[in-house]
Amino acid sequence: DSNEKKIESTRKKEERADSFSNAIVTTRAIANEYKNGLLSIPNNTCVYALDFPNIVQYKKTLKKLQEVKKETINCVFTGSFYEGIRSPDYVLDLFSLLGDGRNIVFHIFGNYEFFFRFNDLPNNIIYHGRVSSEDSIGIMQDADILVNIGNTTINQFPSKIITYISLGKPIINIIKRTDCPTLPYMEKYPLALNILETPEPTEEDIARVREFILTNRGKHIPFETIKELYYDCTPEYVGGKVYEIICKVVEESKRSKNK
Repeated sequence: DSNEKKIESTRKKEERADSFSNAIVTTRAIANEYKNGLLSIPNNTCVYALDFPNIVQYKKTLKKLQEVKKETINCVFTGSFYEGIRSPDYVLDLFSLLGDGRNIVFHIFGNYEFFFRFNDLPNNIIYHGRVSSEDSIGIMQDADILVNIGNTTINQFPSKIITYISLGKPIINIIKRTDCPTLPYMEKYPLALNILETPEPTEEDIARVREFILTNRGKHIPFETIKELYYDCTPEYVGGKVYEIICKVVEESKRSKNK
């Protein structure tokens, strides 16, 4: 009940902020909520859907994973877990079942409230704790496989998936629902595997993940290919669109004052 009150209070604050807006720039998922009437659009206000401008060619950094054996296949998750929204339970179960002598190691980087989940991990799952954003890029660049975990909520898009894509690494995308907003992005990514969470990892999904890891380790998509596939996620494109929107709002405001 208290959670519902918080949600309602947040929604009212959002609607109040929207009422002063000439234009609303938001993610595609939230733009769909405006379109479908789940969020009210003030009169004379336009809603624009833009992607996160995270397709960037990162320079190689000095930060790497901690020393590991050469034969180890390093799978990396960087980010946050949230109770009820992005739980780690499934991914921990999945990778614990992959640690069967094939040297598949799962590295977790982030800061979490429920540390007790990471107190008794299998040998092939390592919790490293929190690192800086700059260090996380170096760690992801040094990984063999990147792991993304979707949300239970449909209107929350993990911007990290765009950063993962920009690095050109193989991506295991673990989704919590069949309409996960990450799917349209993963469908055109050449090195992606989508896995739908189940109460427990199935033998079929364990085999699919293992095969994907063993087959795709070391593969990489050139940045120019990534930029072409996801140009609408580049700073150049998104920045240009925001500039166009601002210019339009300013021009309409001038015309309104001159009437």
